[in-house]
Amino acid sequence: WGDVAAFLAEWKPDPFIVVVKPIQSAGSDDVFKCTSEAEVKTAFDKINGAINGLGVKNEGVLVQEFLDGTEYVIDSVSRDGVHKVTAVWEYDKRSCNGANFIYFGMKLCAASDPLVQQLIAYSDAVLDAVGIVNGPGHMEVKMTATGPCLVEVGSRCHGGEGTWSAIATECVGYNQIDVSIEAFLNPDAFDALPAAPMALNKAGCEVFLVSRQQGVVRALPGKPKIAALPSYRSMDWQLGPGGFARKTIDCFTRPGAVQLANEDETALARDVAAIRSLEEAGGLFDFSIICAEPPAAGAVVVTDPFSSGSLVAAGVLARGFRLVLVFSDANTVDAINSMSHPGDKPSLMGAKAGSQGVHGSVQHDQTMPEREAVANTVQQLRDLGCPIVAVLPGAETGVLLADQLANAL
Repeated sequence: WGDVAAFLAEWKPDPFIVVVKPIQSAGSDDVFKCTSEAEVKTAFDKINGAINGLGVKNEGVLVQEFLDGTEYVIDSVSRDGVHKVTAVWEYDKRSCNGANFIYFGMKLCAASDPLVQQLIAYSDAVLDAVGIVNGPGHMEVKMTATGPCLVEVGSRCHGGEGTWSAIATECVGYNQIDVSIEAFLNPDAFDALPAAPMALNKAGCEVFLVSRQQGVVRALPGKPKIAALPSYRSMDWQLGPGGFARKTIDCFTRPGAVQLANEDETALARDVAAIRSLEEAGGLFDFSIICAEPPAAGAVVVTDPFSSGSLVAAGVLARGFRLVLVFSDANTVDAINSMSHPGDKPSLMGAKAGSQGVHGSVQHDQTMPEREAVANTVQQLRDLGCPIVAVLPGAETGVLLADQLANAL
């Protein structure tokens, strides 16, 4: 920390807006925008020594100038010092879920745009300056009020699991991965490519999905709706039913990405807006539980587990869930227990907490007014400290109470 403090004292940033991030990581992992030395210290303490998104221990941090402006990606391939730009992407980065640098997506840009031409000229100069002579280059540049400024550059292909490559092929006619191979194995094909794609065959983009809630996913109702969009080409989901969706704060908590292309740029923008509307309305996911962390195991409530209801309870346990028993009427249990002949008694499973596999049991109090009684039982269930994923009736006597509890929960 002493080195960082000394650097800040010498730098004296004015206004004080700096970026603190791991020296080696990716995907906005632990990238912080800080407006005071105290915030820098907090970010330093969180990053230094932690294991980053690439599985590497952070040995120190990088403190750098905050650049205000739109960020672009310039993907290139070089052969013997000749640089060919294969794609220029405009990032859509926003603040969301308490994080400052969330990727919402990126769209392809035609090199005929004067701003893009400026970015390409800058990119070529950077490649020369850092000595990238052969192979791919992936560069991130911000267009600031004073012109383009380098964020970072690597002698590698564009990452992101390569999901962007099919969109680049459809809209540009080729992609950085293929051109990187051609540069080494088929130099004539490399030489035949233009210095940059001046026009696009279609408008194309990749939409990075953003989760605004955290919990266990029951279903993906947004998936068929996205697939029905006219611009839809493919989608990449990082989770499915039963998985745990975290609020998106970086690329590692991104639930998925959607690849879109369309000859009509307006239609493409309309489809992007439709996906964003799904996100904002909570239409991407159907959650079985909304919770801060993945539960060890959810609980299923079975009301009046008598007769075949005991098999319902057993089925809950067989599926790996915790079991909570609720009895709608104390008189029912008393009557069963008072039967003189064992064969007269309906099957009753685990009437007490502590029975094998039973997480808890609750006695509903019918002597109270109905609304008050339901509220009292709900509170007892919540006091058990386990997320409840479903309420199932066992015997017929528990059907009404099961509905009341399910609605209240």
